[in-house]
Amino acid sequence: MPDPLRELFHLLERTPWTTSVGAPLGEDEAAAPDATSALTTFPTDGVGVVRGLLSRPRAEALAAALCRVEELGLPPVFVYALDAFWEPLARLVPIVEELVGPAEVLADGWAWNIPPRSGLSGWAPHRGVYEPLRQSDGRPSVVNVWIALSDVTVDTACMHVVPLTKDPGYPDALRREPFDVTHARPYPLEAGSALFWDACSLHWGGPMREGATNARTAYSLTLRARGAPGLEGLDAVTSFEKLSLHERLELVAVQILRYGSLAEVPRPVVDWAGLLGALRDRHGPVKNRE
Repeated sequence: MPDPLRELFHLLERTPWTTSVGAPLGEDEAAAPDATSALTTFPTDGVGVVRGLLSRPRAEALAAALCRVEELGLPPVFVYALDAFWEPLARLVPIVEELVGPAEVLADGWAWNIPPRSGLSGWAPHRGVYEPLRQSDGRPSVVNVWIALSDVTVDTACMHVVPLTKDPGYPDALRREPFDVTHARPYPLEAGSALFWDACSLHWGGPMREGATNARTAYSLTLRARGAPGLEGLDAVTSFEKLSLHERLELVAVQILRYGSLAEVPRPVVDWAGLLGALRDRHGPVKNRE
């Protein structure tokens, strides 16, 4: 086994890195989510904002933990091994369920920490799914959620989304390129707020502009209406706090194999994810092997 890969295994499985990064514990009791506008805009435009999903102190603490994960030499996606990054679901799921009905959380997400340097940006325009996935009653099947851990503006790579009512590719030409972004809207957010959209929606991260003063730190989650079509190959995540370290790391590895080509993931980390993915393919999920 190459030395960098051996060192990575040692870091992940033989040192208490999950506690050393200092992620906060317990419930974010100061959070005061306001989904008033989202409940109005999502049914028509397929996009909405929840203010205050996390309190500012909690968002700042999560951002600091994410940065410490990077200091260990790991990409930010490893924050999905930490309880604190799943804690907002206790407040988020009920909001999403008002819009799509009973929902489950999928093992699907990514995390970003983009420095304030001109020329950098979030991911290019894309859709979470390329089929007009709907439940039998017409409501969306899959919802993507993007949680800001720093204040995000049009100068610091905020998200842009094309409302479904303004998207010429929706619903019959979701794969048609070049994408028409004429009617895209920027969504600046305060730290702790969340943006969510119908996974069919065209979205992307804007650029860091000259003069930007703070990093753009954020992470995403994905929910699917129970029994609805879409992303069938992904596991549902229940009782995250009960997952073993190996199960959490397998979840991270799956994200790297799914999205690593869109980010700068170090080669040893890609190799590590490939090994775990191969074990999963051959012997099943780690929960069936422990």
